[in-house]
Formats: sequence, structure tokens, C-alpha cells
Amino acid sequence: MWFGKRFDAVRADLQDFRSSLERSAAEADGQLKGIGEQGSKLARLTYKNGKDTTDKLERLSILLERQESGWKVAFEQEQELREQNAAALQSAAGAMIGWLDDLDAIIAGRSRQETAHTDGWEQLTRHWQEQMLGQLSLLGYKEIQVLGSMFDPTLCEAVGTVPYSPDSPSIFPYQIKSVLRRGYRLDDGSLFRKAQVITISKEGMK
Repeated sequence: MWFGKRFDAVRADLQDFRSSLERSAAEADGQLKGIGEQGSKLARLTYKNGKDTTDKLERLSILLERQESGWKVAFEQEQELREQNAAALQSAAGAMIGWLDDLDAIIAGRSRQETAHTDGWEQLTRHWQEQMLGQLSLLGYKEIQVLGSMFDPTLCEAVGTVPYSPDSPSIFPYQIKSVLRRGYRLDDGSLFRKAQVITISKEGMK
């Protein structure tokens, strides 16, 4: 009798313990499922954020590439326009320099005719010379002043000589006697065209 009651009590305790284990297992399973669901949500969120970030970076890369391409095109167009402007200026300057050469030749030719008076035509041509030299200066072409200076092959090209005259003590050999064609520099100091000159030779010196 006593043994039976004792057995029943032990069996009841085991049943309670079993129920407790089942409840603990169920709770643990529920917690694991919850953790799994949270992990899945976190994984999906991480994937979505990563994909969004990648898409944004790709769009940004495309925009930057387009912008860079636009800048490159704009720079090339500006460079081409500058080159065209420089070519136009050089062409205009070349034409004006050619006109000056012609005017210089006209004046030099009239001077050799030893006219007794200076007529209006010569005054007009000299006025044109001054105007064109002023315009060339505005365009960046400066005349190289070499008349009376010693010959410098980096600036001048000698196309003829005249003998030294002892009657002119202020004149020295290799000095530039006259300028047949003007020389020009650019504003940056570079040489555009050498001057063609007549120099004094040593011939006639004692």
C-alpha cells in the first residue's frame, strides 16, 4: 500500500517534470523561431540596403561619367574656339603686316625719287602706318625697334650692307643702317618675324 502511493507520487513528479521539459522545449523552439525570423528579416534588410547602396553608387558613377564627358566636350570645344580665334588673329595680323610692308616700300621708293616736297599721299601713307602699328599692338604684335642698334642675328636678317663712312663718327660697323622689313614680337616675348635690315660693313675703315 505504502509502496503504491510512493510510486504514484514519483510518477506524478516525473509527469510534472516531463511537462516542464516540454514547455521549456516549446518555449525554446518559439524563441529559436523568433530569432530565425529576426535573422531572416535582418538578412533581407541588409540585402535590400546593400542593393540600394549599389544601385545608388552605379547611378552616381554614371552621372559622374556623363558630367566628366560633358566637361571634356566643353573643354575641347573651348580649345578649338581658342585655336580658331588665334588663327584668325594671326591671319589678320599677317595681312596688316603685309600692308605695312607695301607702305614701307612705297615711302622708300618715293624717298629715292628725291622729291623736293612731301605731298599729301606720303602723309596719308605714314598715317596708315601708325594706325596699323597701333592695331597690331592691340592684337599682341609689337614691332622690334632695331634701327640704329647693333646687328643681332636672333632678331634680324641681314639682306645687304653699306660701307662704313669715316665722315659719320657715330656710325659703327655691324650697326643697322636701315630696316627694309619690320620685325615683330608677340606679347609673350616670342619672336613672330625677324626684321630684314641693311647693316654697316667694315669696308672703308682705316
